[in-house]
Amino acid sequence: MSTTMKKLTNHYPLMPKVELSPGIMGTDLVIPDTGGGLSAHKIWIPPRIEYLRHQHPSPHLIFVLEGGGYFKFWNDGKETHHLLNPGDVFHTPQHVSHQVGADERGMTVIAVSVDAKPLTDPSRLIVVSEQRMSGYSLEDLIPLVHSHGILSHAFLRAFEGGTLTKEQVVEWLRQQFYFSISLPSTFAALYAKIPDKHWEAKRALIPLLEVEAWGSVDSGSHSQAFREIASYMNLDVDLLTNTEPKWYTREYIEARLSFCASPQRSVVEGVGAMGVANEILNLHLYRVYREGIHKISGLKDCPTAYFDAHLQDEQADFGIFASLCDVLAQSHQEQGRIRQAVIELLDQRVLFLDRLCADLGVK
Repeated sequence: MSTTMKKLTNHYPLMPKVELSPGIMGTDLVIPDTGGGLSAHKIWIPPRIEYLRHQHPSPHLIFVLEGGGYFKFWNDGKETHHLLNPGDVFHTPQHVSHQVGADERGMTVIAVSVDAKPLTDPSRLIVVSEQRMSGYSLEDLIPLVHSHGILSHAFLRAFEGGTLTKEQVVEWLRQQFYFSISLPSTFAALYAKIPDKHWEAKRALIPLLEVEAWGSVDSGSHSQAFREIASYMNLDVDLLTNTEPKWYTREYIEARLSFCASPQRSVVEGVGAMGVANEILNLHLYRVYREGIHKISGLKDCPTAYFDAHLQDEQADFGIFASLCDVLAQSHQEQGRIRQAVIELLDQRVLFLDRLCADLGVK
């Protein structure tokens, strides 16, 4: 009986990274046509980012290469928690809910399974909500961000590829300033709209207001991080504060606010739209900005704290909106309205990007 040996690692440089969960990237090392029934993947988890809770249809072995974090799994309703460090190996049985996250070091792992499926196969991972009202979770709508088409927008491709000019990035950053300073008012409108009988759930929005509030000098505040990048770009933040945004930026900001403040919108529409079409979308957008900024001519030393702060915060922020949705979404009719609201706010963001491209001359 003869055995044929293959060197598989030569395939690795040819396989692009894909986004597996908000902020988390991976690439196939061994794929079905080379692995003989096995698949292997390398996965990068940024600092303080975790996978959504999920299951696999087949067992997995995970090898920690660098960094560290934790591994949680749930079996018969009982949660077990383990810390992870380089050299650790853990096993995830099939159909067992689990969650992996990185601490401040970030974490790189190799995942090996017997399902022989590439990372792009949607059947290899099943997202599971920790709390489901009538079998529904806001997490179920996360795939809308991928299927919508916004992530392949020309502006994002140009930013990630480094083909924008410094002047175009500066103008984008000006408009981003107005996105940032208006967001606390949007959250505040949503907070005011949530019935007081849900005070325990709605008070989770307060930390978001503290982090997002413009002018905060707290460590990790977005305004402090923005001032750093604005200074690098020679933008006067005080002057921006007293200047009006572009008309298309104003239109988007008003549309976003309407999802949370308009009496024609239900409170769950605002919660769902902000959770998915703002927080989850931002995870993707700020990853693009973070990866592309140093490729742009004249910006190789640009500070990235503004991008890093969003990548660190947005998934936890989404969890707040998901928990609110669990409390507030009580009917299938409301669930349909949430889905439609998410799509509509994504459409508004595409319209903004279209107009930004036309203004900046981005093809």
